[in-house]
Amino acid sequence: AIVVDARSSGRFFGTEPEPRPGLRGGHMPGAVNVPFFTLLDPNDMTKFRPMEEVRDIFVEAGIAPLLSEEGGGVPRKVICSCGSGVTAAALAVGLEECGLRTKEDISIYDGSWIDWGGDDDTPIVTTD
Repeated sequence: AIVVDARSSGRFFGTEPEPRPGLRGGHMPGAVNVPFFTLLDPNDMTKFRPMEEVRDIFVEAGIAPLLSEEGGGVPRKVICSCGSGVTAAALAVGLEECGLRTKEDISIYDGSWIDWGGDDDTPIVTTD
């Protein structure tokens, strides 16, 4: 599975503070970053960009199409994460609506960064 994180790149890389005091910055090893707002139409942030653009954003981040050589033709599970499990839902919807994954291939990590980053025993990455 691949983990895709909806938080800002500053929070993802640990260069900006987390909004929750005492919570470590960074990301899960192997995760990719797609800040959820990049999927939204800049002229109307209540709507997604055209789905071709959403698809391109995910592919550029490293989420290969299901039938690509990188995926070996096997559907690749995607776990959507964010700070608390809320904006991860935007990634999940975007992945399904743009056709990169089916809902059966997508999970939301409900605890997200509060759970992972709040546990001193979990590994984190703070660089690119």
